[in-house]
Order: sequence, then C-alpha cells, then structure tokens
Amino acid sequence: MNNLKHSMNSLNVLLFALLACFVASVVQCSTACAANRAPFTVIAYYFHGNYRCTTCTTLERLSRKAINEKFSKELESGTLAFKSVNVDEPQNRHFIEDFGLYTKSLVLVEMQGDRVIRHKNLQEIWTLWRDEPAFENYVQKEVAAFLKEANAAKGSK
Repeated sequence: MNNLKHSMNSLNVLLFALLACFVASVVQCSTACAANRAPFTVIAYYFHGNYRCTTCTTLERLSRKAINEKFSKELESGTLAFKSVNVDEPQNRHFIEDFGLYTKSLVLVEMQGDRVIRHKNLQEIWTLWRDEPAFENYVQKEVAAFLKEANAAKGSK
C-alpha cells in the first residue's frame, strides 16, 4: 500500500511539473505571438512649430479635411489616425530627426505597435496649397496608396 501511495505521489508531482511547463510555454508563446500581431496603424502626422502662419494653418486644415472626407471608415476603425504635432515642444523634437523634417510637413507613417515600419513625407502639399481640389486629390491618392501597401504587407506577415 505504501508503494502505491509513493507511486501516486510521484505521478502527481510529475503531472504537476508537466502542467507547469505547459503553462509556462503557453504564456511565453502568447506574449511573443501578441508582439507579432501588434496592430498595424497608419498615422498621418501634420508637423508644425510654435509659429503658425496662414499657409501653415491652411496646410493642416486642408490635410485634415482631405483625410476626414475620404477615410472616415479607416479613422473610425483606428487603422488610420490624423495627429497634429508641434515639433517645437521638447518631447516631440525627435520627430525632426526621425523623419528628416526641415519645415511644416504632412508625413504618413506605418506603425506596428510602437515600431515605425516606413514613412513618406507628402512634400507636394507646399506646391498645391492654393489649389484645394488638387491638394485634396493628392493627399487622398497618397493616403489610399499608403494604406493599400500597409494592408498588403499586413496580409503577408
């Protein structure tokens, strides 16, 4: 009878150890897998400084309008966001180097979690700002292409 008790205790300890290993591997995998499945997001950043001239505020207004009008579904779902950022604020100065900024800019950024995958500076906004339909067409075309490429890349990951 003692041998049977001893065998049962040994079996219980072995089963407990196996269960603990299984749980640890599941937790480790789910943490790693969650990092790989971090959501993809495209952010349309309008970067400006403390000084906001009429042209600069027009660039932001037209950018926001073009994106809001064409991409309401993407904005609502969170796959696209529009953010206005003052790069003169100390916590935002890193964007100047991150994206090679030299003036007010509209930059599309593909993110996976908190990691930048790629970015594109829409430099033609400076030549189109006086022609609202052309400006909106340019921004909408560029955002659509950027989103399409981000979705294609997401599907292959």
